[in-house]
Amino acid sequence: MNSGWGKPAGTPDRPDNQPAIAPETAQAVARRLAYLREQLKTATAKADYATQESTQREIVSLAAAVSGADSPSTFVQRVGHVNVLLSLDQPEALTEARSLADRCLAVLGPGHEMTFHARDSLLQAMAARESPVSVVDPAKAAFDDASRTFGRRSLITLRSQSTYARSLTMVGRFAESLDLCGELREAMSAFVTPDATVRASIDMTHRLTLVAAGRFTEALEKITAAAELMAKKYGTSHPSLHLFRVQHAQLLNFLGDPHTAAAEARQAADVFAAHFGPEHSNTLVAYVIEGRSLVALGKTAEAVDATRYAYEHLLWRWGRPHFHALTAGVALCEALTADGRADESLGLARVLAGQSLQEFGPEHHIPLTARRRAAEALVATGDVEQGRKELAVSLADHIRVLGNDHPYTERCRQAQPAA
Repeated sequence: MNSGWGKPAGTPDRPDNQPAIAPETAQAVARRLAYLREQLKTATAKADYATQESTQREIVSLAAAVSGADSPSTFVQRVGHVNVLLSLDQPEALTEARSLADRCLAVLGPGHEMTFHARDSLLQAMAARESPVSVVDPAKAAFDDASRTFGRRSLITLRSQSTYARSLTMVGRFAESLDLCGELREAMSAFVTPDATVRASIDMTHRLTLVAAGRFTEALEKITAAAELMAKKYGTSHPSLHLFRVQHAQLLNFLGDPHTAAAEARQAADVFAAHFGPEHSNTLVAYVIEGRSLVALGKTAEAVDATRYAYEHLLWRWGRPHFHALTAGVALCEALTADGRADESLGLARVLAGQSLQEFGPEHHIPLTARRRAAEALVATGDVEQGRKELAVSLADHIRVLGNDHPYTERCRQAQPAA
């Protein structure tokens, strides 16, 4: 069994139908590849994603010239290109990932390591561009196939298990995901030198799942530790660090520190805007977190502006009510109600409740929260009796889905109007 990104023993790197290039050309290509790889390292360290994308694209082309378009080494570079496209929030990431996965399967077969890596990249792209519900079954199938092919403790299987666990978290099945995360962390502890990429995937899945499960204090500790490591590696201005800052700010909101949360979210939004532009998903999500902080601080008009901008641009960017757009919409409802615009909030919340139910299914906190926002808006419009009834139903659903002690359940309980 092969343990890295290479090919099984005996697999030719260049298909027989691909002619070899002339020696002098091969030397020139090799020099160019060496230069591009150094340029890619520099661009990665500086978070220069535009240079990363153009460099990675050229590396793919040169790898195809040297080894053939259908060689494992070219497929490796195409996976790298998909990852950069995902970082840039580009829609073509899904098309490229699907093309790559199909080609690996056709050329290398279902049992090749590269096929599994391409399959995992496709699942990441699907999670970013399609409904999270659509990822769960393919992710489970990939995990099962990897287990049969490579064994439960191989790095490929652990990566597939992490992807499957994350897909469960995204549809609200966090209890199952927590069990898988426990297995993953135990398995990784057996490695003397854990693979950094697989470790990062597992840690990210675990942090997201802790947040979904409402274990905010534990999640905050892990996010803080991860941010400190990122700062040591890349410095304090790298956008990857500010991804942690956004998560940190989100948790601070829940834990009652909106002042710090607002400052951290704004700082992250400024960094993201400088690196990616004002309409990148990372920037817009930071605006949502800032908006929620502003509501808690009583700055409701500013909160409406921030969350509306994020919601409208996320809808436009994705072309559909994706996770981030729905989250922004629910935050906008909260801001509208707090700003005295309950009628507008009620109409939007009703729409979001239906869209999020279709997107995630009934076991997710977003449709639950959207329905709670609608009930709160009803109370704010003066229809207290109907609002009370809907809040009571919402609380029962929160207890059934999330549990009696989940923070979202407690917030729903606090929203019940006095008799």
